Amino acid sequence: MSQIDISTFKNELNELNNRYHKLLIVCGADRNEAFGKIIEDLNIPTVNLNLELSRALLEIPISRRSRKTGEIVERLIWDCQSDIIYFDHIEFLFNPDLRQDPVKLLMNLSRNKTLIISWPGEYKKGVLTYAEFGHAEYRTYSQVEAGIISISD
Repeated sequence: MSQIDISTFKNELNELNNRYHKLLIVCGADRNEAFGKIIEDLNIPTVNLNLELSRALLEIPISRRSRKTGEIVERLIWDCQSDIIYFDHIEFLFNPDLRQDPVKLLMNLSRNKTLIISWPGEYKKGVLTYAEFGHAEYRTYSQVEAGIISISD
């Protein structure tokens, strides 16, 4: 999908209500002003995950950060009063030191609240990717139990 309008986006959100995991991954959201306007118009709270996670992890010894990451993200979700949350800037979850599987973590946390994720990678031919092959943070996902849309300017 090259563009997204508010009705298409609402339809995507409604489809999530019938799923076990209420996760919508949006590729290209960070480069699309129209998508940002839709999030704003629908009054969906936006959480800068990099900022919030890095703040919380400052208090935690390095040796325990990988175990605490999921708890911190879960707390961010539960502290938000909305049933729908938009996470942008999620790159820190891919940090190898945190030893996380970002998609698995977000899927598990999307059972009770709808999570919309600004994916900082690509979705092509049914494969979700982050980073370039050979990079320490490189990930690919071909079987994702989530709604996935790809938009561009």
